[in-house]
Parts: sequence; C-alpha cells; structure tokens
Amino acid sequence: MRPTSLICYICGRGYGTASLGIHLKTCKRMFLKAQENKPKRERRKLPPEPPGLAELLGRTRARHLI
Repeated sequence: MRPTSLICYICGRGYGTASLGIHLKTCKRMFLKAQENKPKRERRKLPPEPPGLAELLGRTRARHLI
C-alpha cells in the first residue's frame, strides 16, 4: 500500500500528510519571494487555500500524535 500523499496547491508537488503543513510555510515564502523579483505586470497573487485544507492538516497531525 502506498503512503497517502497530498498535492501542494502552490507548486503542484506531492508530499506526505505529515510534511505538507511544514512544506506549505516554505513554499508560500518562496512563491512570494519569486513574485517580488518579477515586474509588477507579471506578478501573480498567492493562490487561495483550498477549502478544508486546515481541517485536513489538523486531523493528520492528530493522527500522527496517537
């Protein structure tokens, strides 16, 4: 059985349920830094967080603590 993985909504890479929350902090920072280096007309806003992501990450953290 393959481990459960989730896709980062910012970069599109797959991460384990335990590491996605950690990755998101870094990914958001890297995305915003990359956007700062672009000309204003080429900059994009940070994509909105998918509904239910916070609850999902909270549940996976609780499951790993048991």
